[in-house]
Amino acid sequence: MYDKNTTNPPNALAATSSAEGFRTLFDLLPEMVFVADEESEQLIDCNQAALDKLGYQREELIGQPHTIIHPPENKALVAEGFRQRTPAKGDFIAEVVTKNGERISVQITDSCAMVDGKKIRLAIFSDKTRLLRAEQRLAKREKQYRQLVQHSADLITISSEDMKLLWVSDNVKSMMGFDKAEVMQTSFLDKLHPHDLPWVSTYALEKMESAEKEFEYTARFLHKSGHYKWLKNHSIRQEEPDGQVIWLNYSRDITAEKQLQEKKEEIARLKSDFASMASHQLRTPMSVFATNLELLENIQDLKSPLGQRAMNRMRTESDRMIALVDDVLLVSKLHAEQGLSADRQPLELTEELQDILAALPPEASERPPVLKVEVESAPVQADSKQLQHLIGNIIGNAYKYSVGKPAPEICIHKDDKEQVQLSVKDFGIGIPREDLPHLFEQFRRASNANGIVGTGLGLYIARRFAELNQIDISVESQEKMGTTFTLTFQS
Repeated sequence: MYDKNTTNPPNALAATSSAEGFRTLFDLLPEMVFVADEESEQLIDCNQAALDKLGYQREELIGQPHTIIHPPENKALVAEGFRQRTPAKGDFIAEVVTKNGERISVQITDSCAMVDGKKIRLAIFSDKTRLLRAEQRLAKREKQYRQLVQHSADLITISSEDMKLLWVSDNVKSMMGFDKAEVMQTSFLDKLHPHDLPWVSTYALEKMESAEKEFEYTARFLHKSGHYKWLKNHSIRQEEPDGQVIWLNYSRDITAEKQLQEKKEEIARLKSDFASMASHQLRTPMSVFATNLELLENIQDLKSPLGQRAMNRMRTESDRMIALVDDVLLVSKLHAEQGLSADRQPLELTEELQDILAALPPEASERPPVLKVEVESAPVQADSKQLQHLIGNIIGNAYKYSVGKPAPEICIHKDDKEQVQLSVKDFGIGIPREDLPHLFEQFRRASNANGIVGTGLGLYIARRFAELNQIDISVESQEKMGTTFTLTFQS
């Protein structure tokens, strides 16, 4: 509109046929335009857009300080800049205030000119309110998105087509143990479990080369501590404006779900094994019954040695079958909604032990246990029936798993806290170390006990009875050397 720093009228003005024409062009400009006298620092003109957007009448602005349209907190700064007589270098963003107090963000282009020998300051105000509000909304959304990403339960990564990690979310530390710097620019394949690496690398490469937009897979990834976590991964293809292809990867930790599923599958397998074993153990006594009944039909004198041997075999197999059924019924009661409770009463452990030893099977008489009582009395609180079942099971196992070895040792003593303890030590096949953590789980048996009769329920019931009676049960064992079970009665 004006040439800067010149005493000649602007070319645009010279080209205008009349003052009215110039006014029309001036007022048609969409931007707010203000003209101020440098000497008086007062407004001497403005266009119609300035009046419309700020809500003033022309006479309300003309003759007023140019700072009238600026916020109170900025007036002094704007006046100081004006007095420096130097236009701002380039455009800048500021705020102006409408007549009713609304603030508008504007981009200001400032310049100087000479008109009719008078120095004036020309300022063009472009309304940037909508743009700034849009930028603010965008910035807010970006902040919210970043917060969402950083607080997401998923590990979020961005990788290149060659599978290098370009960006990782902050929760990589809490989920996988690594600092961000430790994984940036590394391939995610580096952290895969060796068993998963071949198929995942092949599968992922096929999906990427086929230009599929997204794909999923589940695999194990290394945690910094050395163990592996199961991650369910969802990868989404994205093409950048420059044509570069990147992959957004969302990885969810499903380790707990996997372990639970594996546990369920293991329990299902154990139940199946138990059903097979139980049916076999029920079938065996029935076969013995059938065989010996047929034998007895042909024996006239049942008191003969042959008759007595047949009767004894039937009695033994009958006891085995009853014990098996009793164990199954006990487990059923322990799992029932009401469960079992313990009627704990004051007992003398040495007396209870004598009753238990008296009820041992006949084969125990061939190897009577070595009994050591290192206390004058051993008072305990327990349910007598459950206690006898618990101790009887442990002593019975000591005999069952130490055939042909020295007799088991049973000792009653006190620990350093004066708590009564009962220990049962055998010199049998022992328990493999890897089986010890699972020893008291239902249907579990040691891996070296497959050839020995058993259901995998005895120690599970024993542990449950120990819990009901506030008895701590522990085990120490060494394969081929023997096993020691210790019961500690809480005072």
